Amino acid sequence: MSRSAGALHWQAAQAALARRDLGVAASALQALLGAAIKLRHNASIWQ
Repeated sequence: MSRSAGALHWQAAQAALARRDLGVAASALQALLGAAIKLRHNASIWQ
């Protein structure tokens, strides 16, 4: 995941929380977490 992609997920989550749209916020945070886990996994493969 690129930093810009991570930032977009984070901004989407923040905007959804501001609207109190918890379903959208949860989805955005889940996507951010999933991408971070994938990135960490890929980084560990190359070590």
